Amino acid sequence: MKMKKLLLGTAIGSALLIAGCADNPEVASTTAGRIRQDEFYERLKTHQSEQGKFGEIVLQQMLIETILEESYGDQVTDEEIEAEIDKLAEQSGGREKLEELLQQRGQTLQVVKDSVKTNLLLAEAVKDKSEFSEEDVKAYHESQVPDGTKVAHILVKEEEQAKELIKELNDGADFAELAKEHSTDPGSAENGGEYELQSGQMVPEFEQAALQLEEGEMTEEPVKTQFGYHIIKMITKGEVKPFEEVKDEVTSDYVQEKLMRDGATINKVLSELIQEANVQIADEDLQNAVAQFIAQPGEEEQVEDPAANEKPAEDKADQQEEKDQQDDNKKEEQEADSKDENKEDKQPEENKE
Repeated sequence: MKMKKLLLGTAIGSALLIAGCADNPEVASTTAGRIRQDEFYERLKTHQSEQGKFGEIVLQQMLIETILEESYGDQVTDEEIEAEIDKLAEQSGGREKLEELLQQRGQTLQVVKDSVKTNLLLAEAVKDKSEFSEEDVKAYHESQVPDGTKVAHILVKEEEQAKELIKELNDGADFAELAKEHSTDPGSAENGGEYELQSGQMVPEFEQAALQLEEGEMTEEPVKTQFGYHIIKMITKGEVKPFEEVKDEVTSDYVQEKLMRDGATINKVLSELIQEANVQIADEDLQNAVAQFIAQPGEEEQVEDPAANEKPAEDKADQQEEKDQQDDNKKEEQEADSKDENKEDKQPEENKE
């Protein structure tokens, strides 16, 4: 009987142990021991980097992704995500090259797709929550370099040399030949100085000077930038498309270029979304995951009421009356002292010797 009870107890204990392991899955194992999910989770919550606790960083990202997906998920399509991936692939030399590069970094294409999707969702949120006008978008459109714009330039270090080259060009010298011979720009010299100009590709001084030229025109004076002195020639000037034809595309570009690069705008939009979502964090160790997006009590800007420090009218009257009384007392004391002094000066002659 005792043996049966012992075997029964052992069986129950083993069953509880197995159940406990099932509730706490293994994350990794070594010959030195096993790391289970609870242990790993606890480490995530308590260890931190310069940005904060690892667990809070991950939780914040997950909450933001969930909120963005709920609010704007129907506004981002798989086709848009693939189009962005195609752009990345083109920059990397093709889809296969992109995947090889990701593999070298220990990443997968799916992780990149998830990141691209989050960025597109955030862009939709910024477009929805930010304040900007159609006039802002129009001004942005007009400031952009038209597609198909091609320029050539010669870059030299000295202004005098640039002026001499302009004189040679005005006398009929070939622009491409002078660029090959004199330009210090390694990216274009061998190509006769030619570039397909795109918005933001060159420094503002260069871009602004180029856009003022008509096809075939050249700058009459050297254009100074941080790199030296440029002589710029407009080869082909692209055509600016009517705003109404490209309004949606330009608006998206405006949001990406102007608003998505503004940290204050991003924080403002995320703060509004997170507070609307009424985030509740059950784990006390992760309470600060979205604290930066939520105004804490007492953090609101305090506007000082000038009247707060004002004394009531009665108090002012009392204070003035007290002051007047003190002045009167002081005046009486001064008059008494003056009488005493005069009295001493008028003593009888016989008392003076």
